Amino acid sequence: MSVGDNSSRKLSNMILSFGLHDTVYSYTREFKGSKSLIDNVFCNICPKVLSTEVVVCGISDHHAQVSDIKLAVPLKNEVPKFRFKRLFSEDNCRIFKTLLRNEQWAQVVSAISI
Repeated sequence: MSVGDNSSRKLSNMILSFGLHDTVYSYTREFKGSKSLIDNVFCNICPKVLSTEVVVCGISDHHAQVSDIKLAVPLKNEVPKFRFKRLFSEDNCRIFKTLLRNEQWAQVVSAISI
């Protein structure tokens, strides 16, 4: 459909009758001199919250549509339920040193990737 013609208005009105609205207002396809809006995003989200734009990427004769929905997510000031920490006790340090000493370092050093 061509943007702004009678058929487009009829389609738009029919979509509106279902409580939806179109969000793309510029051409989404260009081919051999013709321009048409045949790819659209229909939704019932308030236009103040949703914005859609057409992105010409040159991969196809159809352009991409990108919709952005602005969501208000409340910030939570919660105290974390868990606290992670390491214990550097004498015993843990001794175990760690033993593990390092017993490691086969030749294999580690000659490894192509880790």
